[in-house]
Amino acid sequence: MSEQDKSILEKEFKHFTLRNFEEPTQCKDLSQVEFYIKELKSKMKEFKQQFGFIPKFAYHLLWEYTSLQNHMINSGMYPFKQKIN
Repeated sequence: MSEQDKSILEKEFKHFTLRNFEEPTQCKDLSQVEFYIKELKSKMKEFKQQFGFIPKFAYHLLWEYTSLQNHMINSGMYPFKQKIN
């Protein structure tokens, strides 16, 4: 795959995320972040299968959402429900 093709796919992926995702800094709810992580992984898998290529931007965005998820969980921003025995 040429660098030009990779650049086109990178732009296509960015356009997709701009249309369908909020920026990580705008996410306030853990379930929203988890949904975006799931959808992002699905789109990355689709690109890998269809083009044999995953844009670097996708990995960076996945890192941002995962970092936010970890922060929300570790800082206690998301209260876990206790299991009832």
